[in-house]
Amino acid sequence: MTPGIDDSDAYRIVAATVRTICLRLARPVDQDVVHDTYVVLLDSVRNGSLRDGTCLRAFAHTVAWRLVWKSIYAGRRKVATVREVEVAPVEAGSLEAEERQQILHKALSGMRERDREILSRFYLLNQPWQRICTEMSLNERQFRQYKSRAKQLLTQRVAELDR
Repeated sequence: MTPGIDDSDAYRIVAATVRTICLRLARPVDQDVVHDTYVVLLDSVRNGSLRDGTCLRAFAHTVAWRLVWKSIYAGRRKVATVREVEVAPVEAGSLEAEERQQILHKALSGMRERDREILSRFYLLNQPWQRICTEMSLNERQFRQYKSRAKQLLTQRVAELDR
């Protein structure tokens, strides 16, 4: 990472920063925001835009603040959209539902076994992350990193296949 700061220290700094922001806004702490902030921080260190470890807290605060507000705004937009527009549900046997399912299946089949297992167990089987970590011999940080990367990869593949 940066001189004097290892990955676990950086993750703790990011988690504490997001927690502080959420407390100020009276919002529950969203672990996806914590991890997304951490991923942005890692990318910035890797590409060289964040070199000085003394700027880490300020950088994490700025990124976390923006991601928390983005999640709040996205939630408000989603509620407004549902209230304003009649959304026609996709019927289970419809052509559109089958096409979506095929695209999702293709995207998942091209992923690593570990990524598929984490996404399916967490999102489809609704298993708690603690159980997944125990059974897959992962720590919390690894689980969050793998899940975030798998979600990002799945989103990219679905977008490519949906064109």
